[in-house]
Amino acid sequence: MKIDVWSRTIRLFHIFFVISITVLFFSEDFEELHEIVGYIALFLVLFRFWHGFSTKNQYAKNSEFFHSPKKIFSFLKSVMIFKEERYLGHNPMAGLVMFLILITTIISAISGAVGFAMKEEEGFAVALIEPNFELGKEILAVHTYSTDFLLVLIGLHLMGVLVSSVMTKENLAKSIFIDGKKRR
Repeated sequence: MKIDVWSRTIRLFHIFFVISITVLFFSEDFEELHEIVGYIALFLVLFRFWHGFSTKNQYAKNSEFFHSPKKIFSFLKSVMIFKEERYLGHNPMAGLVMFLILITTIISAISGAVGFAMKEEEGFAVALIEPNFELGKEILAVHTYSTDFLLVLIGLHLMGVLVSSVMTKENLAKSIFIDGKKRR
């Protein structure tokens, strides 16, 4: 028997977030497109946090991202012995990685917009930011480091989905993108 875990809102967020992050990584040479999609990604993350506070769906709440260290280590141990503890919502590692992905996206979007406006004196934020070439370079370095870290987190997330799908014999990609359902 299957139950609804991921609402249409969460599935649509996930689809649009994946698309926006993908476009961002391939549009670096197209500044205007990159900037617009960066703001879209920022809006999506802020929407996701707002939704996590306002939803009645227990699996979409922001609190689902956080588990005690004891639960995290217990979960990791279960994975290491090939008997993964099953969760309907985010497992302890998925919650932590997803939270870090969202926070890193915010850092990357803001540092990109502010750094670009300060250094290049271009972009939508230029009207709000004082030009400062040197500080802009430093802030753009934060943008670079945060996007590199985001790639690592996305890799961990994809590896986790694959491992969990195999261990739990459940198609997690189908659940988060298509029907929102998981086995009870």
